[in-house]
Amino acid sequence: MIKIGKNSQIQNIEKNKIFGNPILTNAIIEFTGHDNILYLGKNIKLENVKIQFTGSNSLIYLDDNEKVLRFSARIGNDSVLYLGKNIIINKEIKLLATERKNIIIGDDCLLASSATFRTADAHLIYDIETGERINSAKSIYVGNHVWIGQQCLILKNTKIHSGSIIGGNSVLSNKSVPANTM
Repeated sequence: MIKIGKNSQIQNIEKNKIFGNPILTNAIIEFTGHDNILYLGKNIKLENVKIQFTGSNSLIYLDDNEKVLRFSARIGNDSVLYLGKNIIINKEIKLLATERKNIIIGDDCLLASSATFRTADAHLIYDIETGERINSAKSIYVGNHVWIGQQCLILKNTKIHSGSIIGGNSVLSNKSVPANTM
């Protein structure tokens, strides 16, 4: 495992790549796999952030942002986590992109404290008759100008279209929220 906590360590990684010049304050970036990419746009400031690449061939793309970002992220094999331009995160949120699925969050979104995004369930569930898995992972999509309220749980196969508001403590799973709705 490679663990990075200082800007000076960014250039010294092997088998993975980091592009950009972030300001790291109490931030940790860990690589367990290989061929992963962390792309950091202009003016990225990571404070109290923990980023974990637990697999290989994945991408985390943090677009340009003037605000301080606070979050924890875990990404598995062949997955993408994209945070658009000028996202505001009020307090630490959790982003878990695993099982070859993606979390895409558009530009100018407001993510309130303690929101959690998960592409997969914590435990696998199998049909007792067929032995087939019945809770497969799915990607999450959030459009532009979306407001996610405090302590929301955004689960697999959720699509929140641009201009929408999700009230605090909401749980969304396998839902599609139309544009400009609350």
